[in-house]
Amino acid sequence: GGEGESVYIYSIDFYKTAEEAYGDMDIDLSKPGEGSDLTEKPVEGVNYDKLTAPDEDASVDLWFDHMTEKLYQTNTASSGLNTYVIHMAGNSIENCQFFLAPKADRSFTVTLTDFADGNGHTLKTKLLREHYASILGNMIPDGLPPVDGAVSVKGGTSQGFVVKVWAETDQAAGLYSADLTVTDAESGKTVKTAKVYVYVYPFSLSEETALRTAVNMGDWAIVSTYQNRGMNDYEYWDLYKIYYDFLLENRICAYRLPYRLDDGRVADYLNNPRVNSFVINKISDNEAQAHEILKQNEKWLKKGFYYYVDEPTNTGLLNNLAAAGDRLAQTFPGYRQVSPFFTNMNLDGQDQIEFMKSYVNIWCTKPFAFTPRDKSFIAGTQFMTTSAQDAKYGTFAERMAALAREGHETWLYVCWEPGQPYANWLALGDGTEPVVSVWQCKMTDSVGMLYWDATYWQDENPMDKLTPLVGVASHGDGVLMYSGALIGSYEPISSHRLENLRNGIQDYQLLTMLEELVGPEAADEMVAMVTTDVVTYTDDDDYLKAVRVMLFEKVAEALQ
Repeated sequence: GGEGESVYIYSIDFYKTAEEAYGDMDIDLSKPGEGSDLTEKPVEGVNYDKLTAPDEDASVDLWFDHMTEKLYQTNTASSGLNTYVIHMAGNSIENCQFFLAPKADRSFTVTLTDFADGNGHTLKTKLLREHYASILGNMIPDGLPPVDGAVSVKGGTSQGFVVKVWAETDQAAGLYSADLTVTDAESGKTVKTAKVYVYVYPFSLSEETALRTAVNMGDWAIVSTYQNRGMNDYEYWDLYKIYYDFLLENRICAYRLPYRLDDGRVADYLNNPRVNSFVINKISDNEAQAHEILKQNEKWLKKGFYYYVDEPTNTGLLNNLAAAGDRLAQTFPGYRQVSPFFTNMNLDGQDQIEFMKSYVNIWCTKPFAFTPRDKSFIAGTQFMTTSAQDAKYGTFAERMAALAREGHETWLYVCWEPGQPYANWLALGDGTEPVVSVWQCKMTDSVGMLYWDATYWQDENPMDKLTPLVGVASHGDGVLMYSGALIGSYEPISSHRLENLRNGIQDYQLLTMLEELVGPEAADEMVAMVTTDVVTYTDDDDYLKAVRVMLFEKVAEALQ
């Protein structure tokens, strides 16, 4: 109830389980996919049998798995998959994992041929090695440096590898295969062999990325790692540009462009369809000048936004937001402004959202703002609005829908929180969570995701440690990739979480295509197979892969 209201308890019932308590109510407590027999269908032309190497060694186990499977180094339980089929569209990147588990200490050389379809078409491929960070006594995979030379594996542990594959725009459709060879580094004997496959669908993702992303990326954090190791082959901002371009290749926008707005070279990025967001005040100190430059092109205007106030949790910060909005109304007509927030304070005669409506048109909040009231029994649930605020103004989802009709956008963001039962991008989280978090953007009609930092490295070698910022379980918060300086390279090192995040962003692209081709109901049905609200979603790797394949199939069918 609201302030001053009386509440009377007329009965108290006790139950052993939530299922029992909600047994007579119309509430589905199951996760999507639980009890489902949905599985990935066999692909014609694929040999699923285990192959025998010339010097087959039974003391070494080799198996494949989905990219979302996060296997700790001490886990040697095989998935039973002797091969893998990667499904992908043109103009995209996809991947899978394979693992080696020897009974005794060994060193292996791992090679993979080009993926080829037998008709002269090939796919760009890279082999990555999973690096394990020590987190709360567990060795957890995250950093993904490229395979370079022999890899040592301790007996009784597993070593993961990632097969990363690129398909060009209008890539020839069909089945491609490659040969994986595992050689004992000491004897030179070929101890394991396997086939890996890629099925390319007869359509391509557009260069324009449907989901807006805005990720901070510290320039000094990047440059200092190279200076500390005496690597000075690139100028300061040229080095930043390498990392920016890496994220962009993975359909993620760092929100500071490599060039200032008054630098002529910035036009190449402003015109790039993959660049769909940037913070104007990070690349321009003059709001009026920024408006003059960006208004030359309507698409440029739609990509840029202002970000002056972060997480306003008191009236002082809200007043700063109002001051920025009032100023921008004069200097930058039609401005777009974001102020990520996770509270909804009651102010004088209105709540925080009502106050912010005059100054914000990108509504960026944490997923728990969308938590359904009927899921309050789930441990760890949070609510941003009160029941009284919902009664007065409507639920958060209803308010965002109304604002969307006025041209506003809804975005989501995560940081060290929320933790379970919400999907996040933390190292201790399930590998499905980065994918699911993007599907939840579609579910909540959110068109963007913001993240506070991708390169907040605190340790000398963060791939080994990943010190948490807040609490005991926030390892990986603020880190989506690693400096290539750690291995003497100017190329960034990807992470397990970034790879899955990109796959989720590509799924969002597919869902948008399905929505445009068939209708919103078709996309909604697909999303409901993965997540039905922000605390109810699948974490079943096999099931998620099967749904993703089904999504490819539905888009391909709609395009026929």
